[in-house]
Amino acid sequence: MSVYIGVISYLPDDIKRTKRLQASRTQIEWLHKLFNDEKIVVIAQNYNDTDYLDDPLVEYIKYDKGIGAGNARNVILKNFY
Repeated sequence: MSVYIGVISYLPDDIKRTKRLQASRTQIEWLHKLFNDEKIVVIAQNYNDTDYLDDPLVEYIKYDKGIGAGNARNVILKNFY
């Protein structure tokens, strides 16, 4: 069975950034445990180069700034179909 996993992630330029990055990494760890060897597609908004995991099962679709939750969802749907 194949599963498509799409995650929306936005990192603000304020005090919430560190917590959101850690939450995103925790979510990816949890998804890896739940779905072994399945690719995870992350809509990465406003990430710095050091924010990305070096993980062959994580594909980042990168945006320099926030595109909004609705637009990020549409990117996931377009990528899925």
